[in-house]
Amino acid sequence: MKKGPLFPIKPALPEGVKESPPMLINEISHLCRAKMRAVNSQMSQESTRLIITRLARKDGVTQLDLVKLTHLKPPTVSVTLGRLEKLGYITQAPDQGDQRAVRVYLTEKGRELDRTTLERIREIDEILMKGITPDESLQLMALLNKIRHNILQDLGITGEE
Repeated sequence: MKKGPLFPIKPALPEGVKESPPMLINEISHLCRAKMRAVNSQMSQESTRLIITRLARKDGVTQLDLVKLTHLKPPTVSVTLGRLEKLGYITQAPDQGDQRAVRVYLTEKGRELDRTTLERIREIDEILMKGITPDESLQLMALLNKIRHNILQDLGITGEE
């Protein structure tokens, strides 16, 4: 028996509320997360995905570095690292130069999870961009980057941290 959709095809809006680009972006984000959970449950939590992908690109960073790189709260990073270590995706070791600091490293199992996740993301990207021309894709990217810039500026986040 085929299950129904996880979300309504077109969500009902409260009386007097018009659909807006930010609302649509939010809905698409939720749908993308649902699709990611369906194809890769290990990376369905945003904190897990952010930490694994950051470590895959810059290994051996501290917890504080991860807080800055992922924009997650310190307790979220701490709890997520504990869970990832128990699952064998990361190891933590004292910093050689500063015994108070702990460095975080991806294990081979963590690197494999990152590779698998990137493959799933590429597959989802293909689904999302089906029927979109290269020109439309460039226009969409330009508009979304403007929106991203606006929210980062409002949050007081500048540059690529």
